[in-house]
Amino acid sequence: MSITLTRLTPLQQWEAQVNSLVPTPSPQLAAITTAFQVYEGARTQTNLADLSAKLEVWRTTGLLKERAILAGDAKDLELYITRAEKANQVISAKASNVGANQFYDFISPLPADVAADCNGLLPPSLHLPVMGPQEIIKINEAFSRAYEAACAARDALAKLSPKLVTGVRIGGAVRTPPPAPTPPASPTMTLYTTWFGAWDHARFTKVLNGFEDICDAFDAKVQLYDIRNTTDGSGWYAACYPANVTRDTNRRVTSRVRMVMGRSFFSGAIPKRSGGTFNAQAAFSGTSDATLGTFVHEMAHGTFCAVDAPMVNPDCTWTLAPVSMVPGNPGFGLSPNPGSNQSSTPDMDRLLAQCHPAVAVFNADNYGQFARACVGASI
Repeated sequence: MSITLTRLTPLQQWEAQVNSLVPTPSPQLAAITTAFQVYEGARTQTNLADLSAKLEVWRTTGLLKERAILAGDAKDLELYITRAEKANQVISAKASNVGANQFYDFISPLPADVAADCNGLLPPSLHLPVMGPQEIIKINEAFSRAYEAACAARDALAKLSPKLVTGVRIGGAVRTPPPAPTPPASPTMTLYTTWFGAWDHARFTKVLNGFEDICDAFDAKVQLYDIRNTTDGSGWYAACYPANVTRDTNRRVTSRVRMVMGRSFFSGAIPKRSGGTFNAQAAFSGTSDATLGTFVHEMAHGTFCAVDAPMVNPDCTWTLAPVSMVPGNPGFGLSPNPGSNQSSTPDMDRLLAQCHPAVAVFNADNYGQFARACVGASI
C-alpha cells in the first residue's frame, strides 16, 4: 500500500498556528508573518535578517498573551532561522570560496589515489575547465539543503522519543532497561514507519544515531573531490567512500567524509542504477529539493557504512538475496550487485521498510527518503 502525506512548509505551519491561536494578531506579530512570506518568496540574506529582526521585536515588546501562546512556535521559527542563516551563507558563497566552504573543502589538485579509484584521468583534450560560479552555486545549494533536511530528520526523531535510553550502568554492570513505549500516532511516526518499518526501539536508535552522524559530519566538513575529468567521473553523479565516523571523548567528530562529484550532477538527471531510465529524484533543476535525498543517501554511506540493499518483490521475497542476513556481518542487507539491483526509489524503499525493516534501517536510500519527507521535498 502506498502512503502519501502532505506536509506543511515552515511558513504554512507558522501561519496555521497564528491563525488558529491568535485570530487578531498585533502589528508586531503580523510583521513576522509578512517578513516570513517575503523571505520564502526570495531567500536572500537581507530578507532573512529582516525576519529575524521582526521576531526579536515581537519577543521583546509584543503582547504577553501572544508571546505565551506562541512560545513554542517562536522557538521553532528561531531554529528555522538559525538553519537558514547557515544555508544562505553557503548559497551566497562565491566561486572563489571553493576552498573555504561551510560544509565542504575542495581537495585540489585531485589526489592520484582518487583518480586511480575512478579508472584514471581522461585525455587532456576531453577535460572540462575548472568549475565556475554556476557549478559552485549548485554544489553549495545541494549541500545546504541536504544539511537542513538531515538535521530536520534528526530533530523530528529526537522529538518522537525524547526520553531515549539505550542502557544504564548499575553497580558496575550495564543493564538494558525495558524498551521505550511505542510513541503515539503522529505525522512523524507515520513517516518513520513508512521509511523504516514497524516501531522497534533498537532500530529507532540506529536511525537516530545515523542522522546524528550525518549532521555532525557535515559540520566537520566533507572532503570533496572533482572527478569530472576522470574516466568514471565523466558519467558519475556523486558518491562517498564507505566509512564510519570517529569521535573523541566529547563526542566531537574527528574524521572527514570523502565525497567525489562527477559530471552527471550538473547535467540535469542521472540514470537509475536499477534500470536505464532517468532518475527524476536526482535531477537538479532550479532547486536541489531533488538532490538533497541523493546527498543524504551518500552521506549515509560515508558516515555509518550504510548499504545499497537489493530490491524486494511485492510478496516480500528478494529479487536478489543480500550478501548476508546475519546482523553485524559487514555484508548484512547489501546487494551483491548494487550497480543493477538496489532499492533506490520511493516505492522500492517503502516496500523494503514494510517487508524487511531490519535491512531498511541500514539502507542508504531510506535515509534519503525520510530526510526529503521531513522537509516536504517534492518527488
